[in-house]
Amino acid sequence: MGLLDSSNPSLAQFFSPAKVQHIREQMAASEAAKKDEQACKEDAKLQHAILEEQEADIMKQWMQWNAACQAAKQQKEMDKAARAAQWQIEKEFRDARKTQEQKEREE
Repeated sequence: MGLLDSSNPSLAQFFSPAKVQHIREQMAASEAAKKDEQACKEDAKLQHAILEEQEADIMKQWMQWNAACQAAKQQKEMDKAARAAQWQIEKEFRDARKTQEQKEREE
């Protein structure tokens, strides 16, 4: 408590009630400060955990969005290839029909 005189431990010491009360108040204030500091540390730790969880959620959402974009891009490319193939088939059909019509006219 800080009331004892360490230089003369064998001597009887008397303490005034005001001094004892002051030391008790200091100890209570010190204990309250320790509790506040511990609460702040726990709060900071909790806030950090929440932030990490939010970052993980954001990363997961971004990955899902990116996968959806890739799938849409791939589907668009497949549709484009299918249209090109269909156009090529139709062109070949038209060319074959024109060729046949020309042969029929020549005959």
